[in-house]
Amino acid sequence: MKRRRALQLGLGGLAALGTNPLPLFGVRKAMADTPETTVYVSNAGSKDIYVLAINRTTGALDLIEKVLVPGTDKPSPASLPMAMSPDRRFLYAQLRSDPFPVSAFALDPASGKLTHLGATPLVDQMAYLNVDRSGKYLLCASYVGAKVAIYPIKPDHTVEAKATQIVDTKPKAHCVFIDSANRNVYVPVLGGDIVMEFRFDPATGTVTPNAPGEIATKPNAGPRHFTIHPNKSWGYLITETTATIGTYAINPDNGTLSEIAFVDTGDWNGKESAAASDIHVTPDGKFVYGGARDQHAARLQGRSRQGHADGDRQVADRENAARLQHRASRQVPVGRRDGFGGDDRPCHRPGLGRAQRGRALPDGDAAELGRNRRPEGVGA
Repeated sequence: MKRRRALQLGLGGLAALGTNPLPLFGVRKAMADTPETTVYVSNAGSKDIYVLAINRTTGALDLIEKVLVPGTDKPSPASLPMAMSPDRRFLYAQLRSDPFPVSAFALDPASGKLTHLGATPLVDQMAYLNVDRSGKYLLCASYVGAKVAIYPIKPDHTVEAKATQIVDTKPKAHCVFIDSANRNVYVPVLGGDIVMEFRFDPATGTVTPNAPGEIATKPNAGPRHFTIHPNKSWGYLITETTATIGTYAINPDNGTLSEIAFVDTGDWNGKESAAASDIHVTPDGKFVYGGARDQHAARLQGRSRQGHADGDRQVADRENAARLQHRASRQVPVGRRDGFGGDDRPCHRPGLGRAQRGRALPDGDAAELGRNRRPEGVGA
């Protein structure tokens, strides 16, 4: 029997693109020489999740099934956020219409198919979902409601109706990211131009401000999503309005952030929002990807050649290692932006696997960013 080993490679990779798809990824191995990735793509417009197999060698997509996300007859505006449990056995997805139900699904390890376990109404519509490293709590960020909410996950893997904690934020909280130690939580707040810093207590499912409690970006930058490098020493932030990517040193003792530098992706025209969206680091830690929705492009950032990947380096070395090289974006052709045809059927995308592996562009396209130099302009 074929078995699938679920592996979350990305969360909200396309972010909120109206009714466009929002993917999670898993891995199966059909045969030793034909590795495949299982992709879970949520669609806000049709309120369903496509389960797809993508061949990582050819990029070909095959539909496994399409699953309805129940809970309300109203449309789900903007996006349909999802999160996967750390053991890759359960998936959570919320409809962003009253009563804001979050559904729990079990993942079949052999087929990748989903089984609906139940739905629970939440306090508000959420832009971002995450599961803590113990798998016992669902952490949520509400853009519309300006709040962070934490809910217990019950033994049957559905979500408890009563939150353990609701924290008010400045306008437009857009992401909630928890580190691998299950101790530190980071919440970019787009309307407040800050990243909130919390200490997480996994025994109670609550957070407390991690002094100083926040770190500011430049005014009107619009911090949106945050992620952490595999070495656990650096954090990366993408700003929605100005399309910059910031590097932060993470204090190994208390988890607080210290800004190192920002790089400009070149997607902002200085007027309208660049609509930059999501950010991810490749598993080998060599590249950072940031998306800009208005440009339909993925920006590839690379660590400095002088960098060290070792997590136990001193701060000076970490700063050297965390510097980014800006490499020209690869624009996504119109017919391949979301992987679906006009009649909402999945289509094959030859070459997608190659693009997602993030091969570096020629060195002539790289412009290295100095450690302490920031690009000019608002939101750098």
